[in-house]
Amino acid sequence: MRVLEALQWIRPPLGWLKVNVDGAIYSSANRVSIGGVIRDCNVLFAELWAIHDMLLHSWCLGFRQIELETDNLESVRILKGVSIALSGHSIVASIKELLAFDWEVLVRHIYREQNKVVDWLASMTKSSPIGATHLVDPPEGIHPLLQYDLSLE
Repeated sequence: MRVLEALQWIRPPLGWLKVNVDGAIYSSANRVSIGGVIRDCNVLFAELWAIHDMLLHSWCLGFRQIELETDNLESVRILKGVSIALSGHSIVASIKELLAFDWEVLVRHIYREQNKVVDWLASMTKSSPIGATHLVDPPEGIHPLLQYDLSLE
């Protein structure tokens, strides 16, 4: 006898993060595609992933002196070793490995009001498809914020 069960996504237990991944090979097109979803991700975890990806991208572009600014104070405290939140987590370990590369990275907290351009970009991507987007020119609508930052110099 065969038992039928509902096939659906199941929420992880409290305190756990569920990550779903999948890969596909299209042999006729000689392509591979991957996808992933992180659910029940808190703000701190998302911020740390953003920090990781921006550091990695900066390194790959050849920059060796970085001022990393974030409006998430807890992530700064973690990276400076003041907080033990998420200690032992792979994202924190990965960021610390990046920070140990042969470069100078200054990590500092700034207020959200000092981070309006990035805040705007993060909000803009809420409705975008999942994936990395590399912008060559500033998107429409962000120019006033960039002009404001320039006026403060």
